[in-house]
Amino acid sequence: MAQAITFYENDNFRGRNFSQDGPIVDFQRFGFNDRASSVVIRRGAWDLCSDARFGGRCVTLRAG
Repeated sequence: MAQAITFYENDNFRGRNFSQDGPIVDFQRFGFNDRASSVVIRRGAWDLCSDARFGGRCVTLRAG
């Protein structure tokens, strides 16, 4: 099954990227802290937050 979400370092789905299918508590371990600029959601709904451990401003995005 395809990964549920892919984050890209640059706008327009370019640059370094990583995919995940479960919660991400802190982008630091992926080298993406304050670097993700675009995202593709393939499955489900995801809460994306500006700070580690689901803090700060959060939005919910869905596949599609």
